[in-house]
Amino acid sequence: EAGGASPASGGASPKAPWSPAANHLPVIGPEDFSKLLKQRFGSIYAGWTWHLDISEKGRVPRGEFVSRARAMGVNGNVGKLFQDLDREGKGYITLGDVAPAVELAVNDLHTFA
Repeated sequence: EAGGASPASGGASPKAPWSPAANHLPVIGPEDFSKLLKQRFGSIYAGWTWHLDISEKGRVPRGEFVSRARAMGVNGNVGKLFQDLDREGKGYITLGDVAPAVELAVNDLHTFA
């Protein structure tokens, strides 16, 4: 076939039709994401404040999360990761969605400070 190999010949077609199998991306779970924050930034809280919630609004919308997670090196289905974190379907995540215990500790610190 001119212009590229056909799927029948074992090559990839530049205009191959969409299929669920071709669109499947590996999923990183919330626990793996927390581990990545710890590895990259030293703690979940540091990763949240330095990389995710850079506007300091206390929440990160889906689009911002996806781009920031990819910039951190998260591969695969980042949209699914967001859905797993945003269990209530708010359209944004908070520190409490990523690490409830960390959010409680931060709130306690602010209360007693």
